[in-house]
Amino acid sequence: MGNDVPKNLQTLVGLNAGQWIENSLPKLANLFELSINEVPNKHVDALASSLQNLGRLASFSIINYPYNENAIRLDNIITAFSNQHCLKKLYLKGCLKSEHLPDNDVFPQQLVELYLSYVGLKQDPMATLEKLTCLKHLRLDRAYRGKKMKCSATGFPQLLSLRISCLDKLEKWKIEENAMSCLKFLGIYDCCGLKMIPEGLKNVPLRQLKLSDMSEVLVTRIKENTGEDWIKKLLKKLMKKSLIPLIIWYNF
Repeated sequence: MGNDVPKNLQTLVGLNAGQWIENSLPKLANLFELSINEVPNKHVDALASSLQNLGRLASFSIINYPYNENAIRLDNIITAFSNQHCLKKLYLKGCLKSEHLPDNDVFPQQLVELYLSYVGLKQDPMATLEKLTCLKHLRLDRAYRGKKMKCSATGFPQLLSLRISCLDKLEKWKIEENAMSCLKFLGIYDCCGLKMIPEGLKNVPLRQLKLSDMSEVLVTRIKENTGEDWIKKLLKKLMKKSLIPLIIWYNF
């Protein structure tokens, strides 16, 4: 990218990091959508500084492949958003040095969609993310390496869809009453350590539940009419509670 980039540019996607981050990005005050691949350490300070000044930015994506030794950690990038008021969509792929999320007030409070991938968290991310009151769509892909996860009462008040995938070590997931009170879609994929569907789901107004590549223990528990969770009426209650029939999709 040269220095002749139009200052009224609104969309810039799919570029690898380069000197343009220092030379051109600070001038693009009208950017609405920005997506960058493979940001090395030498550009991180300039990128973080520019992000703080892109006041109209509504969508930001950064993809750092976690096995690239030259890729930056994303901690500094996240903290750059603390004063952003327009950002609605955030996609972060890459490692966090601290292995836990910063406080929820560091995230843009107007955030509607969040996708975290390969961030390497060891601390339950739900404690932070459930406080983002505008969040409607959340996806966690290889994002958490802990054994337990908890969604607290009144957490995620506007969340509509949640997808979790490849959380290999997750064994227990607790959903308290009144958590995710608007959730319509839940997808759980390749979480082989999870042995049962959270019982707290019976209080969630789901319309669609997708399960794929789960443990044999979980599969046995949800078999129609014979599985333990079916007998406990967890799944029956989910289906009867929906005004629209609940669609349950399995791929085992």
